[in-house]
Amino acid sequence: MALLDEILAWTETSLTPWQRDAARRLFQEQQGLSAQDYDDLYALMKSAYGLLDPTNRVPVPLAAVHLPTHAARAAGVVLRAMRELKYVNRIAPDQVLRFAPNGLTVIYGNGSGKSGYSRVLEACMPSTRPAGECPPGCDGCRFLQAHSRGTV
Repeated sequence: MALLDEILAWTETSLTPWQRDAARRLFQEQQGLSAQDYDDLYALMKSAYGLLDPTNRVPVPLAAVHLPTHAARAAGVVLRAMRELKYVNRIAPDQVLRFAPNGLTVIYGNGSGKSGYSRVLEACMPSTRPAGECPPGCDGCRFLQAHSRGTV
């Protein structure tokens, strides 16, 4: 909840009323903004600069009541192993890197594949590319998963 509280505080101190209305709409519309939302926001923005709105729309700013009461908790995903990598540095296609189910796995030594494995992990993370899409030149990435309801 702390993050949502910070977002709310930021909107209250940094955004204009029409922008706060836009933030409210973004939190309330799961499927994104509609054409009507865009029309309303455009009219509210013009009103903020002194242009008349024939329908006299009034911004409804984001408030605590518009925020979710509890953040949905994502199912945990544990990366158990990486295998069947092809054309990644000099990692052999039959080489398997297993990860500890809890805690930290340390990879060390010359020629152990540290750089290659880290490049694949970085490239396959949803924050850098769509989930499950492997980097160019990495044909056949496959992740073993445990304790997961989704796919990696």
